[in-house]
Amino acid sequence: MLVSNVINIIEDIEQNRLGDLDDFLGSCIMTRISRNKDDDYLNRDDGFFDIDNPKNIDKIFLDGATDTFENFSYWWESHKSVNYWIGVTGSWRTINQKVVDDITNIVRYITSHGMGILTGGALGVDYITTEIVLKEGDPNTQLRITVPINKYDYVQHFMNSASSSVINSSQRNAIAKQMIYVIDKYPEIIFDKTSFNQKEFLDTENDEYRKDCYSFRNNLIAYACDGLVPFWVNQSKGVKDTIKSVTFMQKPILELKELIYSIDQNSDEVIRDYSKLIIPNLKEDYPLKDNSIQNK
Repeated sequence: MLVSNVINIIEDIEQNRLGDLDDFLGSCIMTRISRNKDDDYLNRDDGFFDIDNPKNIDKIFLDGATDTFENFSYWWESHKSVNYWIGVTGSWRTINQKVVDDITNIVRYITSHGMGILTGGALGVDYITTEIVLKEGDPNTQLRITVPINKYDYVQHFMNSASSSVINSSQRNAIAKQMIYVIDKYPEIIFDKTSFNQKEFLDTENDEYRKDCYSFRNNLIAYACDGLVPFWVNQSKGVKDTIKSVTFMQKPILELKELIYSIDQNSDEVIRDYSKLIIPNLKEDYPLKDNSIQNK
């Protein structure tokens, strides 16, 4: 796919000028080609651990980190050649319709040019991105999802989060149904062979451990992607760290001021009820209305 279609992808981008987005996609392709030609670069870990950053020193010693990175590298080796991969990162906690519309437009443009999306399986930005590719793209060649623990335990995590009121029931139902659908229909597109402690991650009181695991997951996305599209809401630290990792790895980032958002978390514009979430002109019936998923 890469060799035969890369020229066509570049030509399509050049014929459908959308300014910075076109330049970004072109840069992702050319930077990937340049990296592949650099034997020294191929023998590196892409700067996965920035030793100049004390926070990343902590990640190195996070129990299970080394094994997780090795498992991911092995898994990704057979997946990366399927497509050019654009990492999508953003807020799970706070979104409004403007964020939804921006995600929709950009993800559709990326997939319409035959490129793939790599994301993290969370609520918010990840959820919307995944819905679009599942319903309008080809998930086998255009979607990869990286989660921080075993996929079944990850679904349980959302059940637990709803039980402790971290998320609401509509968010739980939406993300659980999406993940179960992916697990059933496209199990090969999910990476979940991490070596992190499932019990610690699922402990609702263990916020710091979960944050470290999610942060490591973000680094995996930075490592694998050919370029990053960040939807940066309220200076999210997770998005900031992912941007920093991609910058360190010298990969393109779509830097648009329109994708930096300041949203009052207490305002009525914040989307909390996922049963009423509207993705414009989605090709299948939406929203998801399956309310069969109950608290365990």
